[in-house]
Amino acid sequence: MDNCKYFVLFILLMIAGCAVQQPVIREATTIIAKVPPGVDTLTAVIADSIFSLVDVAEEDGQESKRLYDIAEQRSSLADSLWEASVSGFETGQDSAAALQQILHAEELFQADKEWLKQTRKMMKKQGRLTPAVLSHISDHLSVQAEGYYESAIKKNRFDIRYRQKYSKFLKDLSVKYKDQSYLYRAADELERVVFVVKGNHQLFYELGEIYVLLGDWNNAHKNYELAQTALKKTAIFSVADPKTYFLKLSEVPVDTMRMVNYLNKQAWCKTKLYEALPALSLYREASGITPDPAWKDYFESRITWILWDDGNIRASEIKDRADSLSSFYQKYSESKTVFLELLPVLWTKRTKDEINWKIAQLDFSYLDHKFDGVGRMYLVIKHTAMDSITGAPIDSTYKRYFDSYGTMCFNLGSEYYYKDRLIAYMYFIQAAETNFDKRAKAFLQLADISQFDPYETINLCTKTIEVVDDLSLDERQVLYRLLHSSYRKLGDFEKAKEWYDRWKAL
Repeated sequence: MDNCKYFVLFILLMIAGCAVQQPVIREATTIIAKVPPGVDTLTAVIADSIFSLVDVAEEDGQESKRLYDIAEQRSSLADSLWEASVSGFETGQDSAAALQQILHAEELFQADKEWLKQTRKMMKKQGRLTPAVLSHISDHLSVQAEGYYESAIKKNRFDIRYRQKYSKFLKDLSVKYKDQSYLYRAADELERVVFVVKGNHQLFYELGEIYVLLGDWNNAHKNYELAQTALKKTAIFSVADPKTYFLKLSEVPVDTMRMVNYLNKQAWCKTKLYEALPALSLYREASGITPDPAWKDYFESRITWILWDDGNIRASEIKDRADSLSSFYQKYSESKTVFLELLPVLWTKRTKDEINWKIAQLDFSYLDHKFDGVGRMYLVIKHTAMDSITGAPIDSTYKRYFDSYGTMCFNLGSEYYYKDRLIAYMYFIQAAETNFDKRAKAFLQLADISQFDPYETINLCTKTIEVVDDLSLDERQVLYRLLHSSYRKLGDFEKAKEWYDRWKAL
């Protein structure tokens, strides 16, 4: 047994020697010479090697704390000056504060005489409180802070606060300078921390947030999921009397607000990865545990969004972009182009009909392509299942398409009434045969155009009477007058008088 241990020790020393680490060999030899009574030599070497990984000399710890405090001070001062360079000064007090900060920065850099000389020259030329001067000083402070953070971490690699704050500092620099390289470094710092510290859900969450900014949705999701797991596993340490849950860990109450947020973040990542089923599952889980009605509404809207084209998330994204172009930016032609690109991406007839409807509306109402618009809507209506008696769509959500098509036909009929009665007549027929809210008006217009044929006029007026409630008072007077004149033409004076009396009675 002893031979085996010493063989292992020999191998350790050989590895150190091969790595050209003579100080390590001397250190191991020194440890062997100081093994306390009753302790195996190999045990002493292994224990010392492990302990050295977490042991920080007191003076190094103090120096690390001093460097960290300087980094925090310069980082805070850099942020204040940068904010001032961006937002300007609303009051004289703001200007005075910025000036005081500049003086403080100059004191900090007394040893850097060349930088001070250049900076003062710049201030003399531009003025002390110009955005360029403030930004210049802020940048130098940030560089200094970065160096102090790194030095603090080298002195004490095991204080996670230092790496955590340094990671946040780098993340802020990425925003300030619009440079993603800082984000990669920020992620690397936190990765080093979470590799060792597995139970801090906040660290995993912060790392997930950095990966979101990088657009790395897989790593973002992984860390949000680890945050959720850590939150569950450490929940027992947050309750007043942990021992009551030792035998029923599944019943430990968890911070619901955080849990819902972590589930929501995971679901968002899954939508970015176009993984509909996991995203739906996560949103439903979050909705099931949140007591907040606003959150429930939000999750329901996200679920509806994903299911718009039966889980075709890419299609939902394109639709949002096209809708935004038309409704928010009023870029109707660009919106139509995106909608046309969307059509071949869609999975369902239902969504294809909706997008054709949107394109038709753009053509008819905004792009002066009225015939294109009404033609596209006709194809939607033509292939829609309808009630054989009423002509209404079986799917009630399609009523808006019938209303749009009927209105388009009616408007075209009205537009061509004085230009081309034949075209007007055809569009009024299409409108009258469509189950929509202006159907009575279409029948009335047809009756008016067909006055050369009293039988046809009476036939159309009779159909109009079936939906007479949709007519205004003036329109009813026109209807009754048409019936009166048509019956007179046929020599039926009794009927003519009846409709004359109803006409005058209105």
